[in-house]
Amino acid sequence: MKVYQRTTFVLCIVALLISANTSSVSFAGNGQPFGPILGGLKSVYLLVEPLSPQTAGKGIVAAQLRRDTERQLTKAGIKLLSEREFNNFRLTGSYPLTRLDISVIIDQIEIADTSLNVNFIAVKARQQAFLGRKPAIRFFATTWQRQEISYSNDVADVSQGLRELVDEFISAYKSANR
Repeated sequence: MKVYQRTTFVLCIVALLISANTSSVSFAGNGQPFGPILGGLKSVYLLVEPLSPQTAGKGIVAAQLRRDTERQLTKAGIKLLSEREFNNFRLTGSYPLTRLDISVIIDQIEIADTSLNVNFIAVKARQQAFLGRKPAIRFFATTWQRQEISYSNDVADVSQGLRELVDEFISAYKSANR
């Protein structure tokens, strides 16, 4: 009975994850996507979030994800800021800053003697914002986001999924900055 209950529970979780496999995007002002949100941006700082030991153990390397994404953005004509440039501009507050955050998480689930990787990939554009009532308080707010949940034991699927999400960002960025 316990094996049946556990299998049913895991299958319900997988079904929930599949149904939650949606992308989201923020809209601003007039309800039109991207224009007000990504328009006027001049460059991007890329941040690949640290990988968990379990994710790194699957063969994913943060430095490789960073190099591949930098190459993709540069090829698309998007100027990348170094960490030093980003921090200098962040302190002055006089430059339209965007930080592109990349998150990759791989978790393994067991279903009836079968092991399956659940891959979560997120790409978020965060822009410097401030509180209207206290403009001196500045923070980074997510203004554009795409995410993907996939199920595969092939690490190449994770890299491909990230490339596709970054392509969506590039398309939105170019559309807003024509």
